[in-house]
Amino acid sequence: MFRNIYLAFIVPVLLIIAFLSFVPWLSQQAAGHRVSIVTKVRANEETTAPAETTTTETAQPATGTDTSTADTPANTSNVAASDEKSESTTTETADAGDTAKTPPDKTTVMLGGGPQDVKLTPEEQRFVDLTNKERKDRGLNELIVAPLLVTTARAKSQEMHDKNYWGHEEPGKKNSTAMYRVLAALKEQPKYMVVGENLYYCSQVLVDSGHTALMNSPTHRKNILNPDYKYIGIGAYISKDGKFWVTEHFLKIDY
Repeated sequence: MFRNIYLAFIVPVLLIIAFLSFVPWLSQQAAGHRVSIVTKVRANEETTAPAETTTTETAQPATGTDTSTADTPANTSNVAASDEKSESTTTETADAGDTAKTPPDKTTVMLGGGPQDVKLTPEEQRFVDLTNKERKDRGLNELIVAPLLVTTARAKSQEMHDKNYWGHEEPGKKNSTAMYRVLAALKEQPKYMVVGENLYYCSQVLVDSGHTALMNSPTHRKNILNPDYKYIGIGAYISKDGKFWVTEHFLKIDY
C-alpha cells in the first residue's frame, strides 16, 4: 500500500520539481545564444570595410596608363590649397545695367556641373558631410560633389550587388577599375587625373559606423584625408533585403 502511495504521489512531485528547476537553465542558455549571434553580426559589420584594399590611380598625360600609388602615404603635414585653376571669363554686355556672368570652367562642365546639379540620397549626403568634417577639422579643403562621380559611384555599388562580387575590379573584365570607369564617363580625356576609390558593405544601412570603419583603415583614411583631392562622389545602393553597398570616388583632375 505504501509503495502504491509513493508511486502515485511522491514520484510525480519529484519529477515536477526537477522540471521547474531545469526551465531557468534553458532560458539562460537561449538568452546567451541570442547575445552571441548579435555580437558576431556587429563585428562583421564593423570590420567589413577595412578588409577591402583601397586603390589610388594616376592617369599619365603622355601614355594614358594608370599607376597604382596606394602604398604611398599621403603627406598631410603640409596642407596646401588645391593647385587647380579655374578658367573663368567675364562676359561684357552693352547694357551697363546687366550683371556680368562668369561661365563655369571646363572641369565643372566635364564633371556634369556642381553640387546643385545632383540630388544625393540622405545616406550619400551623410557620407559627404562626415568626410568633409574630417577634412575641415584638419585644415584640409572640403571636397566638392561632382555629378559625374556620383553616377560612377552609384553604378559601381549596384553592379557589385547585381553581379554578386566584392572588389575594385569586376571579375574577368579588363579595364574595370575606378580610373577606367571615370575616364569612360568623361566626354574629353584630361591632361592629368588621379582617382581614389573606397568600398563599404554592410548587412544593414549603417552610415556613421561605416564611415568610422573607413577612417579606422589606413588605406581608406588616406583617400578621405588626401589633400590633393578636390572632388567627391558617393554612390549608395540598398537592396530589397536591406543590405548596403557604398562606393566613394575621389578625384583630382586637370584640363
